[in-house]
Amino acid sequence: MKFRLVVRKPCRCLTFTGWLVLLLLVVLVFRIWLGTVCRWLSLNHPVKAKTLVVEGWIEDYALKNALQFYEENNYKHLIVTGLPITQWHDYVTYKNTAEGAIAVMKGYGFQDTIYQAVIPLSVTINRTYNTAVATRLLFEKHPEFGKAFNIYSVGVHTRRTHLLFERAFGEDYNIGILADTDRTFDPKYWWHSSKGFRNVSNEFVAFNYVWAFFHPDYNVFARRLKESFYFDSIREHQRKTDSVFKDSDTLSFNKANREKLHQISWLPVSLKYRIPARLVENTGDPFFDMAANTHTVIDFNTAYNLYCAFMNRWSRPLVPFEKQTESFHLCRRKKV
Repeated sequence: MKFRLVVRKPCRCLTFTGWLVLLLLVVLVFRIWLGTVCRWLSLNHPVKAKTLVVEGWIEDYALKNALQFYEENNYKHLIVTGLPITQWHDYVTYKNTAEGAIAVMKGYGFQDTIYQAVIPLSVTINRTYNTAVATRLLFEKHPEFGKAFNIYSVGVHTRRTHLLFERAFGEDYNIGILADTDRTFDPKYWWHSSKGFRNVSNEFVAFNYVWAFFHPDYNVFARRLKESFYFDSIREHQRKTDSVFKDSDTLSFNKANREKLHQISWLPVSLKYRIPARLVENTGDPFFDMAANTHTVIDFNTAYNLYCAFMNRWSRPLVPFEKQTESFHLCRRKKV
């Protein structure tokens, strides 16, 4: 028997007519897809519930429609999700889309309580799923919200939103969704505009990716979300402190001292600098009254050099050597 790597066998091939029929079938399927995909992505599937979750990024007309839907269906609880506003963050009034959406709703005359489910500034990926996780954390704090709710969104984003919320909340919750009309393009002929083509094609690909490959661990995302909120709070504290030290109206620094202070040299934010502690009374030394808890957290992420580092007329007491910790020495070495 001869050794061979290939063998010749007869096979069937399409004729010209066969290729033509196949091409027509492909065109027909594609045309049907064009006419139905936008409606398929714009999922409308409400459930019986008394809590409404509104995505905070939707436009004002949709917010107004959401309020009308809320009132007409006698909802009891309103939650607005929010994404951080990363552009001009330190100089704008609203820090996230939830704050802006709530301001619009209040402007429309809505007077009930509005809850926020926002994600931190440092969260830049998987934002829709992270807002779902933030919403679930809010539900866990408020059992009166119940185990069923509807989401109010806009356009082709709704089907992916619904899927991600279902994966964040699990089978214990009954989740519905409503899709308002996206006015930025004609949903019947979405391929006639660049905005429509971009939105529909992107969401179609994104939904299928999430459905096939994105199966996150809720507990991992919840833990990271809580840590990110903490990191954001520390960075906001640092930003405000920097502003105070540079403000000539709040500090009595002379010109030479102010030129020395360009920016406080902060420690890199880290959980290892946040130390749980228990206060123990020292009965051997004189004491004075001070309002304090016996259990607290010493957070060296907020530590910075005080006025004595910049002006000679200020001084501070030295910490006894036996009371110093490794974190204390690290903060002490950190200079401006």
